Amino acid sequence: MAFPTIAFHTCRRDRAKENISRYEERYPSLTERQREITALDLPELKQQLQDGRLSVVEVVEAFIAKAVEANRDTNAITEFLEDALERAQALDKVPQEERGPLHGVPISLKVLDSQKLLAL
Repeated sequence: MAFPTIAFHTCRRDRAKENISRYEERYPSLTERQREITALDLPELKQQLQDGRLSVVEVVEAFIAKAVEANRDTNAITEFLEDALERAQALDKVPQEERGPLHGVPISLKVLDSQKLLAL
């Protein structure tokens, strides 16, 4: 099963600021379409990804834009994964009969203590 992870782990502050700034510039605000996508519940999002009404790239971009918007208020994101859109493009090329039930559903991970993560 493949998930396009969009945000993950802690990193050096200067690198984190550069990373976040790039995404704030690229996604200054959510479009109406992105708001519609991020408002979908999981069953509907899965269905639209499965039947091709939504592409993985479109969904990942919507959730990145939503994360950027939320981060302005919360400062919760430390880094966006640079290859999220490349992964999404690759997932869009997977034949429908090979797609799992959560194919293309984006996830975001927050590591609170890297030492605990290593122990998992």
